[in-house]
Amino acid sequence: MAYHNKSAIIMKKLSIIFLLLFSLQSFIHGQSLVLDQLPGLMQLDIHEDAVGSLHVKNTSDAPIFVMVERVTNNLATGHENYMCWDVCYNPDVDESIGALRVLPGEFSDSFKLNFYPNGQPGYSEVTIRFYDRDNPSNAAEYTFQVSAGGVTDVEDSFSPNMGGIGSLYPNPARDYTTLDYELPFGTRRGLVKVYNLVGRQVKQMPLTSLSGSLELNTDNLNAGVYFLFLSADGKEIDSKKLIISK
Repeated sequence: MAYHNKSAIIMKKLSIIFLLLFSLQSFIHGQSLVLDQLPGLMQLDIHEDAVGSLHVKNTSDAPIFVMVERVTNNLATGHENYMCWDVCYNPDVDESIGALRVLPGEFSDSFKLNFYPNGQPGYSEVTIRFYDRDNPSNAAEYTFQVSAGGVTDVEDSFSPNMGGIGSLYPNPARDYTTLDYELPFGTRRGLVKVYNLVGRQVKQMPLTSLSGSLELNTDNLNAGVYFLFLSADGKEIDSKKLIISK
């Protein structure tokens, strides 16, 4: 009887060690996708098509099978786009079916976002998220900003039904910025998330009401360009660009 109890204790300890090692490995390899050669604002004539490229790099010591997801934050009337990764997809496809294998220390330049204003002026934002097929939390994302016909930003006003982010002030910011926001009616959980240019989340703040103003502390962030996303019940519904100067 004592032997069986001792065996059970040993097995339990081994299980705990295995779980700890697995968790440590997941932590170490948790964020190993990074982006470089970011294109910045794409300014087009209304009759001009454009192709935006992104390089995704594997900084881990193991191959990663990378998939791609497209999130349309704001699409001006008449604008359309489609993405190419393992294959080129139709404009209505938001997630790749296949994955591309990226070796340790190497990068893939296979991603292309093909954008068409179709003769219509406007400002569009499309976020591209790269993620590990076997560990989706290992991800990096970038938001393409496309200006056609000289339109350089979305309107600062927003619809109460759709929600959104109003103006940021000051912007550029130094120690803080204040943003007006409104969440769609019935939202149970609202968040403001801040991402840097390589698509890494650097800050997250919960919202305690459906509308109001939020003061965002930026004194612990480096100078550069960031993107603020308004999230309602897990879905990103609006975004704004924030410049931090020191």
